[in-house]
Amino acid sequence: MASQVLGDMAFPRLALAASLFAGAGVALGALGAHALSDSLSASQLETFAVAVRYQMWHAIVVLAISMSGPKPRGAAIACSLLLLGAALFSGSLYAFVLLPIRWVVYVTPVGGVVMIAGWVALAIVLVKYIRTRV
Repeated sequence: MASQVLGDMAFPRLALAASLFAGAGVALGALGAHALSDSLSASQLETFAVAVRYQMWHAIVVLAISMSGPKPRGAAIACSLLLLGAALFSGSLYAFVLLPIRWVVYVTPVGGVVMIAGWVALAIVLVKYIRTRV
């Protein structure tokens, strides 16, 4: 029961974080499409666009889960991993393109692994949830 209450308390925060993450994604997408289009190479613009896409998709998924009905146990952890992974992945790509810090690209695969862990965790949560309902 305590973990269920803790999970329920996490979802408004996750929804807020996902909303802000999505809003930042829109702003960064506009920045890439308009303000940076003349100063970055085609390859850099594509990398920037990949970062925006991953950020937006993961924000939307976490927002949808956070705003839905009853959540299975463990869903908050899965959503947290999705947001953290997307932040590491996308953030490192933004930094790689915009800053003269080349080592930051090594954070990108870490973010990818954390996103994958989030998706696997979500799948496990859903399998357990389905098993208890059938």
